[in-house]
Amino acid sequence: MFGRLFDRHGIGILVPLTLLAAAYAPLAFLGGFWASLVGVCLWGLGMGVNESIIPAALAPIVSPARRASAYGLFTGAYGVAWFLGSAAIGALFSVSLEVVVAFAVLAELAAIPLILIVRRRFREGPPVDLEPSGGS
Repeated sequence: MFGRLFDRHGIGILVPLTLLAAAYAPLAFLGGFWASLVGVCLWGLGMGVNESIIPAALAPIVSPARRASAYGLFTGAYGVAWFLGSAAIGALFSVSLEVVVAFAVLAELAAIPLILIVRRRFREGPPVDLEPSGGS
């Protein structure tokens, strides 16, 4: 489903999906049972987006010669960011649940300017491979 949205609308589809996914935190942490259930579903939506669209978006941005390195770098950065965000949320639980929610929403929304920057680069054209072709 997310792949089709990406194929049809491009990387810009991440903006509304990110806005939608950002609503997970207040619903999951501050709502009752049904609101929490919707929040968990929105969190799942965000995970689906991260697992499908974002890696697919790397392919046309990065030259084929650099693609494997780009996937590795992205996955490594994603993992480190996930750990740091989880550690921050864990620490913020001792402050208040509202602060946890604010941090989670702001972290989601902070991705939107980055998406827009990548979208601009995406529109500039195909990647250029600056590596020598291997000839003498």
